[in-house]
Amino acid sequence: MMKQFIKYAMILLKLSLFILVVHSVDATAEILVIANKNAPIENISKGDLKSIYTGKLFTFPNSNQEVKPLDLTGEGTGKENFYKAVTGKSLRKIKTYWARQLFTGKGKPPESQIDEETMKKTVNSGIAYIGYISAENLDDTVKVIFRIAN
Repeated sequence: MMKQFIKYAMILLKLSLFILVVHSVDATAEILVIANKNAPIENISKGDLKSIYTGKLFTFPNSNQEVKPLDLTGEGTGKENFYKAVTGKSLRKIKTYWARQLFTGKGKPPESQIDEETMKKTVNSGIAYIGYISAENLDDTVKVIFRIAN
């Protein structure tokens, strides 16, 4: 009976460690800000990204081309890390900020995308779109304009 208990406890411990390691890898993945390959920008500053993602900048820097930021739906680690790195705010504070902006009629939040594949497809569909994805989902359909190392 005791041997069986120890065996199950070891299996549970190994499973817990595996989940911890997998979660840690996800939390440390590099986040890439992406744009359409034909967008009039090669790189962007953190300050300009913050202005775009808080509704204060509506064109690409040094251009008259409209910019349309995209966001991921939900509250995943990548989204949390993106907003913390770019705006210095938690997701809760960003949600509060956008609720206030909507209520006062001063702006609307970035358009939500269900996942990173959809994000890339939307960015690829028009030169105005920018978004963010994890580095492992990068392909040659978009270009990287900013990197966030976690």
